[in-house]
Amino acid sequence: MILRSICAAILTVFAIPATAAEIGGVCFANAWESCYITIDGPITPDTAAEFEAAAKTADGGTVLLTSSGGDPAGAIALGRTIRQLGLSTQIGRTEGGEPGPGECRDACLYAFLGGGEARLAAEGSEITFQWQPLVPDDPGPSSAVMATAYVIEMGADPAFLLRDDPSRPMSSEELGRHGITHVVERAFGPFTIEPYRDGIVAASKRLDDPHPYDRAIQLTAYCRDEKAHFLLTGVGAFVADSGDASVSYWTDKADGQSPAETKIEIADYRTWIGDKNSFIELSFDPDHMRDVEDIATLDVTFRMARVSGGTQWVRRDLTAMDRRMLRAAFTHCIRSPATP
Repeated sequence: MILRSICAAILTVFAIPATAAEIGGVCFANAWESCYITIDGPITPDTAAEFEAAAKTADGGTVLLTSSGGDPAGAIALGRTIRQLGLSTQIGRTEGGEPGPGECRDACLYAFLGGGEARLAAEGSEITFQWQPLVPDDPGPSSAVMATAYVIEMGADPAFLLRDDPSRPMSSEELGRHGITHVVERAFGPFTIEPYRDGIVAASKRLDDPHPYDRAIQLTAYCRDEKAHFLLTGVGAFVADSGDASVSYWTDKADGQSPAETKIEIADYRTWIGDKNSFIELSFDPDHMRDVEDIATLDVTFRMARVSGGTQWVRRDLTAMDRRMLRAAFTHCIRSPATP
């Protein structure tokens, strides 16, 4: 139905702007997450290749995009390049000390959909979409099929291709409803257990992708040598010899009171680097975690200087099964020596 409606709506082949987008970079502060790769202007068939070349030397994980549109097929190629590079997208342009509002019209929206973990719009940005055939000389079903397939590939709802009033700016509700703007929440999955030597370990794996200053990908819990341990595994060789380690957990309180927090400052820890990963093992008295089944939220943190990798942490709201897994790991101890 969507494809037939799109084909019926194709009345005009729109002209492609002659000018091309400018690609650059900007940092609003001395931090990786404040840096953006910028695209400003109409998208052409060459923009994807130009962007890929520029991204090799640019800082930041977000594309700051403002464009009046351009070539639809070129915008789809740009969107796929953005996704392959693992970048997020934000509609806006450089303005003062932070991203200011921008515009994203027509074909620009295809490029914007390339953002993986986050697609955001600076407040005040204007987003519109009017259908353009991807193949100017063939404005028939092939354009509709390719556009629909691409939008689904990027995780959005192709229904927005059929907007009844393409001149009307899209509202935040409309953007969210069609999955055009979205944020992948940082999250760790359920704990699972497995035998290890003569004991049991429990592990929770990260569901979203790590970042340069947030590389933790797994939390493992176990008991060994009469101590409880949490092991943070991070991607890459980055870990420092020293840092600030802590384990915090919250238990629910009755009568509508706020959850009670318990924080354990960890002085006994060690760090090491493997072939592809870094490891941080926090050790503490198992009595601190004796009431595991009362824990609602668990947070394990190791803070380092940003030049060493920044703060590595895992936070998870525990399910009843998570709590059983942790209790098993802290009860069935590994008796034999463990080495990294």
